Amino acid sequence: MNGTWHAERLLKALSSQYRITNLALDNVGCAGLKLTDGTHIQFECDSQKNILRTFIKIGKCDDFNIENALLFETLLTLNNTPSSSKLLLDEQKANIYLSQSEYIPDLSIEKLDALLDENLTTKNHIIEQLKRAERTNTRTTPSQHLNLNYRNIKDRIHD
Repeated sequence: MNGTWHAERLLKALSSQYRITNLALDNVGCAGLKLTDGTHIQFECDSQKNILRTFIKIGKCDDFNIENALLFETLLTLNNTPSSSKLLLDEQKANIYLSQSEYIPDLSIEKLDALLDENLTTKNHIIEQLKRAERTNTRTTPSQHLNLNYRNIKDRIHD
């Protein structure tokens, strides 16, 4: 199955469902839209790997009044989740993105819609966590992180 063709169909269905005009892949396999709340979503189709990637902009690093070391520490901690979405940092533009890659033949409009909804909720959670780090602006030591991770793992183990 042609990944680009299937990705085009998914975006067309998404645009019909939400009455979005001009949501289509360009000649390099990308499409983007801006939601009414200002959220930017970028779609990228990798036709060779049959992958559709989504990128949701969290914001610029400068949007959060956090020293760089704490910002990166917070982003790494947030990125260490069982979720299939991952945080990315565009160093040139200093933008933070939430990214997800999905195998195109496994995607339906319902699944794409659910993934976008889940990632928009995750985006809001990430912003809350970054704002919390901004307010506290305190650093945790690596041993504190290990202790927290140990407790989380220990709580998940059932005898």
